Amino acid sequence: LGFIIFIILQSAKTTNYTTVIDTVVPNTNVVQAGFAEGDRIIGIGYAKINIYEDLSFELNRVTDKPVMVTAMRGNEKISAVITPSKQENVYSFGENEFTLVSYVNGAEISRENYPAQDTEQYKSLIGKTQTQTGYIIGFTPRRESMTPFLAVRNAFYLTFYNIKIVYVSLWELIRGAVPVSQVSGPIGI
Repeated sequence: LGFIIFIILQSAKTTNYTTVIDTVVPNTNVVQAGFAEGDRIIGIGYAKINIYEDLSFELNRVTDKPVMVTAMRGNEKISAVITPSKQENVYSFGENEFTLVSYVNGAEISRENYPAQDTEQYKSLIGKTQTQTGYIIGFTPRRESMTPFLAVRNAFYLTFYNIKIVYVSLWELIRGAVPVSQVSGPIGI
């Protein structure tokens, strides 16, 4: 039933994120490791990557520890151990707008301004700065048009992905990596 539901959901999409590198983020360690646009990521650490959701899940688990990244370039398999790059997003809140400055390995890579929000929560932030820190491998995935074949393929792998998420969530709950307050969905039930 889950597989059929995923086919329906995937068929409704017009585009789909892939595991192919679309752009490489400047100043990241992935550049020195030799990966380039067009490489298809097939593994991060010990995890096999089949669909974008696998890729996204593994990228969200990246820390400052080196990780093995494996990709296909045409028919050639390439691998490298990459130390994830430190990314800092600095938010500066002003009266009329807020600024988001992104740094990778200490170098500024982007600066964007957004209009201020008319909420009480935003008003309490005016004049303050917040920093969000994380680690990234350093690439963005390519998008492609959804086809019937891709809808079925993605639905197949999404079925296994969701089963994996349940078990990973339970394991992280048992070992204390995730606090009970963060539990929701099927695990919460």
